[in-house]
Amino acid sequence: MRYANIFTLILASIIGWSWTTSAAWALTSPYKSTVSGLSYGNTHEVAPRVFRGSEPGQKVQELVDFGITDVLIFKRDARGEVARQIQALRAAGFKARQIHHLPMPWKDIDDEVSVCEHIIDGLVLIQKVSASSRRQLYFHCTVGEDRTGLLAALTRQLSQGWSAEQAFQDEMCRHGYEAGNPRKPRFVVQAIRDHLTPIYAKLQLLIERGDLSWQNLDRELCAELPEMHVSPTRLPVCR
Repeated sequence: MRYANIFTLILASIIGWSWTTSAAWALTSPYKSTVSGLSYGNTHEVAPRVFRGSEPGQKVQELVDFGITDVLIFKRDARGEVARQIQALRAAGFKARQIHHLPMPWKDIDDEVSVCEHIIDGLVLIQKVSASSRRQLYFHCTVGEDRTGLLAALTRQLSQGWSAEQAFQDEMCRHGYEAGNPRKPRFVVQAIRDHLTPIYAKLQLLIERGDLSWQNLDRELCAELPEMHVSPTRLPVCR
């Protein structure tokens, strides 16, 4: 009985450590902000007046002080956190039309068309903001690494002429996409590779064909994704 109790304590400690480590990863990013005035983790400018980063939580006053006019929440409302953030943004003075929510998933993707449409809608918003000298956009998911990284990389590629390799390695992996963040649990890395990366790879095929461009952000292109096949050898991974 004594040995059974000791084993139970050890097992509980291991499970507790594992849960704490995963929980810490889920809430914070190890990457520091490179934007003075915005302290949220993994915050970087990716286009004129367009910034990516981690969710601001209740620290939304920084967005107001910085001059952000639009906020894009690029994630599903899994635990009511999106509703709470929208409430905090409204309390800080943001109007409903300045808050944009696209329920973007990072795993268990069973509808590629709707996911693609979320991405295109995000790119359209980024395009509109970057073309206006009176607007500034902050967009994020949770930690600002995977869904946020995908949208940021496509922005770099379509608006600034980055190659697919440069966008993936220097914008996505460099800022924590899948295994780019060594703290990220293995099961999360694999889920990203299995569900999110194939969507990204199919969008790359549309770009290579010349169908998807900064001048043609057409949601109707998304209808093609379920019929498209990407060889596993063409799926990029973070080195």
